Amino acid sequence: MSRLVARVPPVLSTLGLSVVSQNTQACAPKRAPTPAEWSLKLKEAQATGARATKHELAGSFDAAFDSYVKAAQAYIFLLRHCPSQQKKEELRALSTKLVERATRIKQAKKDLIRPLQRERLSIEEQDAVLERSSTVNGVRLPRWTTRDAVDQPFHPTDSQPTLSPLQLQQRACWRPAAEVFPTAQMVASSLRGRDIVQDNVSDCSLVSALIVGAEHHSKFGSKLGLSCLYPQGDDGLPRLSKTRRYTARFLVNGTWRMVTIDDNLPASESGQPMSASTKEQDQLWPALVEKAYLKMMGGYEFHGSNSGIDLHALSGWIPEHIALSSGHHSGKTWTRIFDAFEAGRCVLTLGTGKSEASLTPGLIASHSYAVLDLREGEGRREVELMNPWRTSTSSPTATPSNLSSTWTEDVRNALPRIDSGAETFVVDWDHLSSHFEALHLSWDPRSFRASDSVHCSIPRKAGGTNSGASTQLQLKVEHSPDRLPTEIWVLVSRHLHDKGDAEEFVGLNIVKSWRSSRKGRGATRVHDASSLTDNPFLLYRFDSDPDIDVYNLFVSYRGAAADPRFTLRAFADTPIKLEDGPPPLPYSQSLQGSWTEKTAGGNHACATFLNNPQYRVSLSSLPERPNLRGELSIRCDTSKDTPVNVKLVRRKGERIADFEERDVVAGASTYSYGFDSTHADDLFPESYTLVVSSFQPLHKTDFELRVESNLPLEVSLIPPEGAGMFARSARGSWGSPDGSEQVEPSFLLAVSKPTQLRIRLQAPEGPLPIALSIYSTSTDGAPHELVESTGPFSDAVCGVVTRLFRLPTSDSGYLIILRALPSTVQAEFHLLLYADQPVTLSPQR
Repeated sequence: MSRLVARVPPVLSTLGLSVVSQNTQACAPKRAPTPAEWSLKLKEAQATGARATKHELAGSFDAAFDSYVKAAQAYIFLLRHCPSQQKKEELRALSTKLVERATRIKQAKKDLIRPLQRERLSIEEQDAVLERSSTVNGVRLPRWTTRDAVDQPFHPTDSQPTLSPLQLQQRACWRPAAEVFPTAQMVASSLRGRDIVQDNVSDCSLVSALIVGAEHHSKFGSKLGLSCLYPQGDDGLPRLSKTRRYTARFLVNGTWRMVTIDDNLPASESGQPMSASTKEQDQLWPALVEKAYLKMMGGYEFHGSNSGIDLHALSGWIPEHIALSSGHHSGKTWTRIFDAFEAGRCVLTLGTGKSEASLTPGLIASHSYAVLDLREGEGRREVELMNPWRTSTSSPTATPSNLSSTWTEDVRNALPRIDSGAETFVVDWDHLSSHFEALHLSWDPRSFRASDSVHCSIPRKAGGTNSGASTQLQLKVEHSPDRLPTEIWVLVSRHLHDKGDAEEFVGLNIVKSWRSSRKGRGATRVHDASSLTDNPFLLYRFDSDPDIDVYNLFVSYRGAAADPRFTLRAFADTPIKLEDGPPPLPYSQSLQGSWTEKTAGGNHACATFLNNPQYRVSLSSLPERPNLRGELSIRCDTSKDTPVNVKLVRRKGERIADFEERDVVAGASTYSYGFDSTHADDLFPESYTLVVSSFQPLHKTDFELRVESNLPLEVSLIPPEGAGMFARSARGSWGSPDGSEQVEPSFLLAVSKPTQLRIRLQAPEGPLPIALSIYSTSTDGAPHELVESTGPFSDAVCGVVTRLFRLPTSDSGYLIILRALPSTVQAEFHLLLYADQPVTLSPQR
């Protein structure tokens, strides 16, 4: 079936479309419009075009320009979903004329045309995002329609997926399915997941997905993993095609898409199958699903996926990745999964890591293992595993030993064995983390009563920091009358474009909206920091706050894509709605910054916290509205591996070394990788201190800061402590090796002229009660009179510091004495002195 691609007239991109966030009630295009919806959209486009002409004749050129562009966009949307070639030509001609009128208006009345406000969640805009994501690995993937579900005419020239080097090494060639599997039917009534075997194709994750899907079908009649293949019989299962041509329906890049294949399959020179099959080679569907999927993914040399990703494409089930790290809560995870598995709401596989050095002997690195069953009883929790890499009974190399899969004696001895069968192995749940790196789960989306989805692109700025970008959306929650918490799942799906994509990462931050709080104000991050991931899917689950109706969702991206796109889906048991983020505040300022050897201070528990970049944020009142309180929105983008935190503090725009919680105006206590944001309102028009910190002083990289406000603002970098002054530094220690009472360290300070100074004392190894005193000296060098001190002993993390004070000239100099408690303590100190004149600092004892 030939398809024409509806292309946007190139001139549309030159009409000055600027993205301005606007809330919209439009739903995401989850499917192609019905004939009735298409006709309604056509009438809407015609009415908009007619309205544009009236505006132009009336001299309202700005309104005419806006309406012409919107009408053209509507016609382009209709073009993409029009089955009639004749009608397509008519629509294309109409859209071209509308764009020409808009272009002429813009050229003739340039000063009268305001930037267009694009509603990026309108049906047309989301449809355009899906259209731009239609090509994956060089294969165009048309969106699925019901017309694709029937027998397709055979095309001898259909392109075939690229064979893997191993297949080519064995001189594989394409042969009709009837020759490769001469006795096979499409699907056997006795189908079990354990019947499916992986051949020498490196697609263990896909075959594991087929295994757990077929096993689920055998228990629940779900057709999981099978229903993607067409044509189908009345029972909804794939059947043999009369034309030897098949279509597969995959959920890819935000929508269901079609891949067309014929029934030619790879076979060795001797005629042996080189594809997924069943043990008896009596079923055709695994090889056909595998071929269609690998055609989409760039060929039979397939690496880097997991079963959750693969099963999502085959079925639309929600993928979840759980790292089996040392911090993994085994019991809590079992409780959550076991009941769902028993009820048929989830399936799962296990994956090993890349490192062979830390691998259990006998397991395969970067390999997927299917989970056939979970068992609980007699104080034990067990997992039945299957390795997809097995040999079919029809293979000439089949023997009783290799028919029992690749469970070697090494594996049987290394894993905590409970029970074993010919092809499966049962292990203890609590020992999984010792042998496997990750759990890959797939969840039935029908388990939730409500869901919503949107498709977006992330605006990129030329020269952005670390190839990063972020965008904001909102999730609105309609709570039940009793306002009980409900579990909400949010899934970010990064759109794919090429299997060679490298260094692309996506992240998600969820923040309670201060606008919707029923108890006080202030934005609060829902979850602790999590790394950006190169997995195309990122799932976050959280329990809703009954006092919060709106959550801000910040999706961040790191990578080289010029037009990064994603789909955001939310699931819950209460009504939910995804919408665009709030419009930007009218006043804004963007700044570039960095953490360097001198300015990477780390978190507030580090003695160097005061060295972090700090900014003075000054708000000014509006003359026409002098009583208007201020509102601030702050965002920071940095490298994907850097945990970042932004914190706004009441310190009148002065540099801080520490703070108390009561001083914090806005900012979470946790750090977030690559991106952080905060929001504050009800602010007086005055100056505040903004601290941008990385979690540890070892993080040294650039960042981009953006501050927005409803009031005029000025953001400026606060100079570091001692800026513009002469600096002296000394290090040493309190205490003596024998533990006897210490002699207090002291330094002689010589000034040749009246000098202003500030002195800081720190205990770098950790908080310690310390104090510093400055004395004038007598002729014999002994302390004479107290001149300045840091006050009582303090264990502040950043140490103690004097005020800015002045010392007159003294022939005998001044004595700086460093004290610590208890008197027998052994600890290092760091003395920092800043002066407006050259001074001499000499240790005394």
